[in-house]
Amino acid sequence: MLRVQVSPALQVVLSMVLAVNTSIRDGKMPNLDTTGKNLDWCINTDGCALKTWLRAGKSDRNGNLLPVYGDRFSLGAVLFLSLMVIITLLESGSGRSQELDLTYLQSGKTDSASRITGNREITIAGSDTAGAVDSKPTIQDSFMPVNLDQNNWREYTVKSENTLLDLATRIGLDTVDAQSILALGEEVDLLDNLYAGDKIKINRSGGNRILAVEYDIHAAKRLRIIRAKNSGTDRVFRSETMSRPFTKRVIRLAIEIKESLYRDARAAGLTTQQIQQLIRIFDSNIDYSRDLKRGDTFTIVYEQHYRSGDKVADSPILAAKYHGNNKEYSAIRYSAPNDIGRYYTPDGIGLRKPFLQNPVDYPVISSGYNPTRKHPILHKIRAHKGVDYAAKHGTPIKATGDGIIKYRGRYGSYGKTVIIQHNHVQDTLYAHMHKYVKNFRVGDRVRQGDIIGYVGKSGLATGTHLHYEFHVDGKHVDPLKISYPLVSVPENHLYDFFLKSQLLLSQLRGIEKVEVAWADANNDTSG
Repeated sequence: MLRVQVSPALQVVLSMVLAVNTSIRDGKMPNLDTTGKNLDWCINTDGCALKTWLRAGKSDRNGNLLPVYGDRFSLGAVLFLSLMVIITLLESGSGRSQELDLTYLQSGKTDSASRITGNREITIAGSDTAGAVDSKPTIQDSFMPVNLDQNNWREYTVKSENTLLDLATRIGLDTVDAQSILALGEEVDLLDNLYAGDKIKINRSGGNRILAVEYDIHAAKRLRIIRAKNSGTDRVFRSETMSRPFTKRVIRLAIEIKESLYRDARAAGLTTQQIQQLIRIFDSNIDYSRDLKRGDTFTIVYEQHYRSGDKVADSPILAAKYHGNNKEYSAIRYSAPNDIGRYYTPDGIGLRKPFLQNPVDYPVISSGYNPTRKHPILHKIRAHKGVDYAAKHGTPIKATGDGIIKYRGRYGSYGKTVIIQHNHVQDTLYAHMHKYVKNFRVGDRVRQGDIIGYVGKSGLATGTHLHYEFHVDGKHVDPLKISYPLVSVPENHLYDFFLKSQLLLSQLRGIEKVEVAWADANNDTSG
């Protein structure tokens, strides 16, 4: 069977020619007169390219075009098709072409109707081959995994290492094996961005070769890399992501403020990490040092994940509500496709702005953005392209937005500096640091509010402070004059958001209706 690549435009032409050819051979097509008035099948009579082609080259003594009959057309169609096949063979391989089964050319029959459809494999066949479609050839998978000795599995805890290569160096594994694994592609990028405390299982040979690696992405998913059998020095590996089944238990928890949010939330059963999540959810709406009063309440919904009866993880907070000080705020967590989870109001409006207004708590601005400022040390006009925050030595510095660390190190007169790339146009710079947070290095992803370093006076500085800059398209702008619009749920995902939010909101309301115990979330077996 001959199989060629046919572009969509040529498929339409082929379909038209075949239809006309079949009609004439069956006696169903009228002869065409010299004016082309009987050419009803042609959509645009005056501009029909086929009409011109059919009548070309035949005329009487007076120069008038002669009629074209079925036999002549049939011969012309074959010649035309032959030309199209040659052209399409030259076009084959391009992303714009489609596969076309040309069985009809071999059989010489065109009894079955031809169908031209975009982006689908089609068949034009005679009656003796109608319905027959060749399946595309499949490439035989020749990968054979190495046989693993289950006694050779070892679990390692990541310390100061940032990548699998760093870990392999510390524990004496083949570093070329580690590099080969990291080169597998996007699926294994997690192993190039490890955190202290992460657990990795490695199956190693009697020597130092890596045979397999397992890394739990989260409670429900595991990354597995295994070596090919008899790969020798080729170091052939394959990666796959495996689902890890678990059971979910929905927890609905209420917290009443009696002493402080942290103490009362801990007493109610929240972990330190969950308390930090809760604070971040409402930090654009609530001033926790001033607004909270005794008797205010927080309610949250989250999931506990279990495997074989043992709790393995908590989900992020899925929904939360604050009631107090004559105010009420609700938050729903939602993840649009290809996006991280964010918190929105029940109307789909983002609760948090894409950037924090200030990179330190309790900000005191000692020097603002000033293109004509006189430098306090150099004593000459030198543009001050950022904002200086006076703060005590060691004050935590927060990433003002989600992004990736683009630079970390000494940066001329800026001293110890971190630059975060937030998207393709926006960067922020944090300078004169005392020290960096060890967990974050170049290429690491940070979330808004993550601590990235501590205030100091490194570089050219008269005293302890943080110098903060905001860049848009490589140009400096005043951080205090930037408008930060809220991020809303994408319009094409609003329906999905509302469906999911209604369930979570009903679970939040369920806390009030059933009066779940305040102190111990583990006693709540509802939902």
